[in-house]
Amino acid sequence: MRRGAAPTTEDCQSITTDVFGTDETFDWITTQDSKGFTFVSYGRTPAMMVQVPAILGTNQPTAALLDVANAVAKIEATSSCI
Repeated sequence: MRRGAAPTTEDCQSITTDVFGTDETFDWITTQDSKGFTFVSYGRTPAMMVQVPAILGTNQPTAALLDVANAVAKIEATSSCI
């Protein structure tokens, strides 16, 4: 169930990381296919898409999301996964 945005049947993951000394939670719609992983930010407009090729993402594909956390944090979250 999601709050404040259109529902989706895709997997919604919440990831918390340190951004400028404060823990912040980011929600991502996650899909996977033979090419790799695609993550689309959820509850932020505009959305950000991060694609992780299968060859890079086999161990921990969400690590790429930590690299973009500072940029995503600049977009206000208006809804979240619940």
